[in-house]
Amino acid sequence: MLDVGTGAPIHSLTHSLTHSLTHSLTKSGTGILAFFAIQAGAKHVYAVEASDSCKTAQILVDANGYSDRITILNGKIEEIIGK
Repeated sequence: MLDVGTGAPIHSLTHSLTHSLTHSLTKSGTGILAFFAIQAGAKHVYAVEASDSCKTAQILVDANGYSDRITILNGKIEEIIGK
């Protein structure tokens, strides 16, 4: 699993992805990096966001037809990993 923070350059993200991997994105905000990861070839992305912007991210994922490839998880990564 690849963990990419919000500050990662997009070119670095796209060069590190392969078609066979599942990726996680912490501090995903509205999910823009999740969309980039899918466009770069990720099979599935788990986007983790602790703030209310995860609601906006879920709306964008659903509206763009990626709900089968992007999963938005609301919470802190430390809490989600511990579940």
